[in-house]
Amino acid sequence: MSLPEGDLETKKTEKYDRQLRLWGVEGQKRIESAHIALLNGGPVGTETLKNLVLPGIGEFTVIDSKKVTNRDLGNNFFVESESIGKSRAEEVTRLLYELNDMVKDKHAIDQDPVALIDSNADFVKDYTVIIATELPPTSVVKLSIACAKHNKILIVVRINGLIGTIRVQAGEHTIVESKPSFPSEDLRLNTPFEAISQIASRLNYDNLDDMHFAHIPYPIILLKEIETWKAAHNKLPEEDNEKDKFRAQIQARKRKVDNENFSEASQKAHYAWIPYKIPSTILDILNDPKAQHVTKESTDFWLLAHAVNLFVQNEGKGKLPLMGTIPDMTSDTHSFIELQYAYRDKALQDADIVKHHLHKTLTSLGLPTDRISDVDIRNFCKHSLFLQVIRYSTVAEEDEDPSKVNRDSIEMNLVDWLVGDDAPGEGCWWLAMRAADRFHRAHGRYPGENTDAFEQDFESLRKHADDVLTQLGFQTNQLQDAHLKELCRFGNSQIHTIAAILGGICAQEVIKLVTHQWVPLDNTFVFNGIHSTSVSLKI
Repeated sequence: MSLPEGDLETKKTEKYDRQLRLWGVEGQKRIESAHIALLNGGPVGTETLKNLVLPGIGEFTVIDSKKVTNRDLGNNFFVESESIGKSRAEEVTRLLYELNDMVKDKHAIDQDPVALIDSNADFVKDYTVIIATELPPTSVVKLSIACAKHNKILIVVRINGLIGTIRVQAGEHTIVESKPSFPSEDLRLNTPFEAISQIASRLNYDNLDDMHFAHIPYPIILLKEIETWKAAHNKLPEEDNEKDKFRAQIQARKRKVDNENFSEASQKAHYAWIPYKIPSTILDILNDPKAQHVTKESTDFWLLAHAVNLFVQNEGKGKLPLMGTIPDMTSDTHSFIELQYAYRDKALQDADIVKHHLHKTLTSLGLPTDRISDVDIRNFCKHSLFLQVIRYSTVAEEDEDPSKVNRDSIEMNLVDWLVGDDAPGEGCWWLAMRAADRFHRAHGRYPGENTDAFEQDFESLRKHADDVLTQLGFQTNQLQDAHLKELCRFGNSQIHTIAAILGGICAQEVIKLVTHQWVPLDNTFVFNGIHSTSVSLKI
């Protein structure tokens, strides 16, 4: 029996409390509206789905024609001894669903993904994300073309023994909440807005007792001190010695050695003289043709970018909408809240102006003005300093035209400089895996697969590797025999520990792509289980 809607939402909030703190209600809604298609229910596929079922992915479908065998019992936690001989798609679907009955729906399709891709690659249009595992390279290329056609996210995960790779293809991916590890502070102290200028001008050091003096927020100290400096020098600090004198001026204001707020102001003194500048990456987005020339077909991201650009050119006078948040600092509660409200109110004012520009644009395009909510407008303005756009190359392009492969990215990782100038890097494994794909095209299997004499495959794999290296402009000796012999020895085996690692990473990338939060992989990840090292490559 289903729960009433109110009780269901309460149960979700309790169940997903921790992750809601990470990606918020909107992020959770996007996860719950996503439909994931997994091609082949092997170890890496089920490990990936496990990490998506647990946070409550909306719906998933497993497409797989294989029957469960004894080999599956050795590397796949989502089959059991009673599963032998049964549909692997149905068994892994059943056991995955047991992890979280709040997943809205599940499907098992007992069909060969290769045959499905050959007969109707357009099936991808019914899904949000397609996770491709255990597929031959020719099928992956066809799948890539279909996903590009329907603007669907494709993630190709491959394991060969102790080596694993992830390849993401997501067309044009826009990110509002990129959540940088060390976000810039948007305080505008070099060109303060009226509200914080008034707070600073009203404050008189001499009228404060020692307790209140020791809790003046450092932004207000900097505003007062920079005005004192300009009155004496008719300019901002420019040379290093002037900047040192300005810091000394701040330190000299201390009444007691432990006035931490003045120490903070001295440490953050650069905010007073560094001029405001929109980062070049954000200017590239605002000047992008999609932001400059919006149409009825424009996405919400580009419509909002267009409105923000109009704000920057007009009311913002070259500045983005204010972020509206302030960092932690030494302050008393009253002073901190007063400053926080000043920044929040200015940010809301800026967002209202952006909203006005957006509504004018929507009206001119014949679109409803309520298409984008006030919450989304404010959120976009708040994070406008951290917007990102990634335009992915396709797997098909990479496969069919070597000139489109980012050779520099590979070359930089052919040597592990941290180990030594002759130590091979993870770029070598990418080349070896590409050579193995060539081998598959020629032989219909991977090196060492389904054979006891895996050494015999080495010579053929070496020739394919030399072709790959030559086409990409490398010397053939830049890929050692050892890498190729290891792939022959691995025989395309699917080891569960490697699958668990790759599955966790793949699921993490799916979450980023679905929620449009954080910056996803662009575009290739290589994991070396021999040395427990990895690298991200932009191929």
